[in-house]
Amino acid sequence: MEVAALLGLTDGPGNVALIGDVAGHATALAGLVPGIEFIGIAPGLRGWEEGEGVSRLTAGASLPFSNGSLRGVGLVAEGSPSSAANPSIAAELTRVVARDGRIAVWGAAGPTAGPAVREWEDALKAEGLDVLASEETAVVVRQVAR
Repeated sequence: MEVAALLGLTDGPGNVALIGDVAGHATALAGLVPGIEFIGIAPGLRGWEEGEGVSRLTAGASLPFSNGSLRGVGLVAEGSPSSAANPSIAAELTRVVARDGRIAVWGAAGPTAGPAVREWEDALKAEGLDVLASEETAVVVRQVAR
């Protein structure tokens, strides 16, 4: 429910990418929000079955989506520069999110959650996205250009 709410999802159509740990919620979200295709992006999804409203793929820093093609992106903040969920991909996320689409970033558990979320917030603001909500454990931004 929290993922759907922060991404502003009440109904379809549309496509939403879930990167890293949050991708594990794709099946539950597909049942909750009909008409949305949830695309899980994480290396650990290789053995995962696709179903109605759920797809999976593996991607690096360059995402295989057209400009402005996603209604939203959800991910858990990670600090590793080699991670697909690193703030260095803020420009790429901005590229693929449609006008009025959202990006929600949650902090990973532990003492680094707050600083990682702030780093993401700064990176996404630098790309021209508007901050809708910001707290210690999560930030939500909205694409205003396109």
